[in-house]
Amino acid sequence: MLRRNALAPLALVLAFLAAAVPALAQRGDDTNRRSKNGRLAATVDGVEVVVEYGRPQIRGREIWGALVPYGKVWRTGADEPTTISVGAPVEVEGESLPAGTYALFTIPGEERWTVVVNRNAKQWGAMSYDQAEDALRVEVTPRPGEPVEELTFAAAEDGIVLQWAGLEVPIRIAALGAPLLAEEADGVVTLSGDLVCAKCTLKLEGFEKCQDVLVVEGEDGEESLYFVTANEIAKEAGHTCEGRKAVKMKGTLAEADGKTWITPSKIKPADA
Repeated sequence: MLRRNALAPLALVLAFLAAAVPALAQRGDDTNRRSKNGRLAATVDGVEVVVEYGRPQIRGREIWGALVPYGKVWRTGADEPTTISVGAPVEVEGESLPAGTYALFTIPGEERWTVVVNRNAKQWGAMSYDQAEDALRVEVTPRPGEPVEELTFAAAEDGIVLQWAGLEVPIRIAALGAPLLAEEADGVVTLSGDLVCAKCTLKLEGFEKCQDVLVVEGEDGEESLYFVTANEIAKEAGHTCEGRKAVKMKGTLAEADGKTWITPSKIKPADA
């Protein structure tokens, strides 16, 4: 009895640690592998992010559109698929992702890549990939990079970057609820804030009719106003005449009449 009671506190501590830290996927021994294992551990926007992956080499081969074909699901490395672990809920390119460990697949393209975060972190290559297990899919834009010989994942201020064979593929990651994500390709941004009426709630001058406004609070506590273009996406979201509705909005920005306008391409509840 005494021995069991003495071990109980240790068991509780171990159980707590196991619950607090996402379980990392285990990669195989790379002693006899041509592609060695790689690991990135970084803190992004206050969240622990760990990427584990295989590091294929160029070895004089043509990579993009050849060894790694366009339009097909890729393990984003070698051997087991690349995995990503996040220690707290995050947003990946504006899409919500709970804490945990996931497989990180990609679908390369000449102009745009699709980043696929899949719930099955324990599989081989992309042979067992099942789209039904996707946690999210987002699109990103590759950019020219250095001729890195071995595939590498590096930390960036706003996420992580895949670097290999003259190409960089940035993936933006932010703590869940961050008010403003970095600008994406083609001027698209993702904003989190309160949707209100300029006339009825804010009582701004010059508005005889109701007008939706997205109020975004910055890190300094200052509020920025984004006037919402009344397109079909905005109409489907519904007008908020009184009170506030917390939303996440993706769209393009433009300046007109001394105001900043956003033309939405997607609007969803902030907690969705």
